[in-house]
Amino acid sequence: MKKAVPILVLLILSIFLICPAYGDSQIAPYSYSIEFEEYGTVFYMTTDSDSYPFIDTSHLPETGLYKIDTLENIYTMDEYFYETDLYFTPDGMNFAAMTWQETNEERCVRFFENGKEYKHYSAAELMEDPSKRSFSASHYNWREYQEREEIFDQNNSTLSVVTLDGVYCQFDIKTGEILQKEEANPTPAEIICGKMPLWQLAIPLLIILLIGGGLYWYWKKRNKN
Repeated sequence: MKKAVPILVLLILSIFLICPAYGDSQIAPYSYSIEFEEYGTVFYMTTDSDSYPFIDTSHLPETGLYKIDTLENIYTMDEYFYETDLYFTPDGMNFAAMTWQETNEERCVRFFENGKEYKHYSAAELMEDPSKRSFSASHYNWREYQEREEIFDQNNSTLSVVTLDGVYCQFDIKTGEILQKEEANPTPAEIICGKMPLWQLAIPLLIILLIGGGLYWYWKKRNKN
């Protein structure tokens, strides 16, 4: 019975290690700026509760797009977005926003012009099978992980995403229209392993190998005694 206790403890620990950590949350809002040098404009996102004062926003009354040289305001907006959630056209006049959602019906892709939202889509509209979305403690995810370069083509003002149920969607950021919506072509790794990224497969395999090695070492040590 005593021999079984350490093995049981290791097995329980392995279950907790393999399971993903769901205790996630977004960082506190912070102010930032995005320049559009070719057009001589800059977008300032400002917040009163600035935990990370990267820029001085005391001279800016509101979030919005400004002329770089004169700080003449072009448009303003009230809503806060994190920098990584925004995808601008080259002149800064239009942008798309993809943010966290708590329900399947919330707006997951939103389109703005002159700081005003004019079109949006929910995950239920973009996915063929919304039940494939994944959940965490604070939100749900409806799309595959992609590098920003894969998602965003600023020169052509397009946004391209792949949903968790394998639907490829390409949007025109200037109009908010869906340019393409079709079944995504799976990679060889996805054909073999499904939609799970390889790094997600490697982590549990590594943990299993470490646990197996530990159990083998423990068994050898016990036999010597």
